[in-house]
Amino acid sequence: MGTMRPSLVPGLIQSVVRNLGKGQKQVKIFEFGTVFMRSKQGEREEKTVLAALATGTYENSVWKQTGKSYDYFDLRGVLDSVAGQMKLGLMERPVSSKPYMLLGKSVELLAGDQVCGYFGELSPGVVRQYELPKHCVVFELDFDKLVDALPKTVRFVPLPKFPETYRDISILIDKKVASGEVSARICQTGEPLLRKVELYDHFDGKKIQEGKKSLTYALTFQSADRTLTDDEVNPVFAKIVETLSRQLGATLRE
Repeated sequence: MGTMRPSLVPGLIQSVVRNLGKGQKQVKIFEFGTVFMRSKQGEREEKTVLAALATGTYENSVWKQTGKSYDYFDLRGVLDSVAGQMKLGLMERPVSSKPYMLLGKSVELLAGDQVCGYFGELSPGVVRQYELPKHCVVFELDFDKLVDALPKTVRFVPLPKFPETYRDISILIDKKVASGEVSARICQTGEPLLRKVELYDHFDGKKIQEGKKSLTYALTFQSADRTLTDDEVNPVFAKIVETLSRQLGATLRE
């Protein structure tokens, strides 16, 4: 077991250290590979894992201020987008068994009732040890469990030939509601015209009602056989707003 890695994260951290040492101001990397661990019965288990790490500052971003650090919600948006495309609603619960993760900014991820990974910021101790930027966001997913949780029926569609149409939606919602749950409801309600959902902003500061958080998503609509009009997209958008309000208690921010 000494030469069989139990996690991809240490290797990602070493890659970040090397890249920062060469003058990179931001690093976003991932790895798809195999890890080994012991089962409860003491037997060796081999798992296929997807891991990613992001750190550093924005340089030229449409959505984020130049110089702002990557944070928890940047990688959360990536996870939500991937899960939405896979028709998976990833749920969250607090992490309790990862000492290298930051409490309060780290969660376990569940697909159905199965723990399929974890996500959040590295702890200050790890950051200091490797002289990393203050915010280092990471996730590690058990890919086999994700595959097991996929819908049993898969529908294949050809690549689209017509342009995309975009909408933003900004909502106020209870802090206890996972952003992944919001993404899943948006995806389900927006089918078949909604092609992509991406969380790109989160705020829960002093200007937000206590117990609430603000989430902003970028929605991409597209049809495989025509250019969409506002008369087609607007009713779908309105249905998404109504569903989030009725099912999750969300309110639309103007």
